Amino acid sequence: MKITELTTIKANVSVFSDIPPTIFQRQSNGSWVYSFGFEEVEREMLGMEEGTTHTYKAYLGFVIKLNGETSLDNFKKQAMDFFWGVDRENQYINEYNIAMNNLAPQGRAEDYIQRYKQFLQERIFILDKLEEDYHSLMK
Repeated sequence: MKITELTTIKANVSVFSDIPPTIFQRQSNGSWVYSFGFEEVEREMLGMEEGTTHTYKAYLGFVIKLNGETSLDNFKKQAMDFFWGVDRENQYINEYNIAMNNLAPQGRAEDYIQRYKQFLQERIFILDKLEEDYHSLMK
């Protein structure tokens, strides 16, 4: 799975960088910045002459500010809140339960089930990557 394939996360949370960022950076206030899943992409930029453009390499991914204790559980909770928030996760669970109890509007049950499955796959992908990065940091 790639960052560009994630569909259940909140919109507009990805960022571009001209250089590949450090995965974990400790800040002077004790918080951490976690740069997640950066992939090399091509971007277009306006040229110096009117109507011209050129492409350049950039990196697309996510940057999450992590506060508090540096435990894996704390980082996972903050990542979940960043990507989905409590409301989004609850919405998917409720829709899934509605579909499983045959209460969904006609034609919507399968959409509810598939959206929840997609959410679970993306959640596993993100949390597994965070755990892998965390263990490499704490070595």
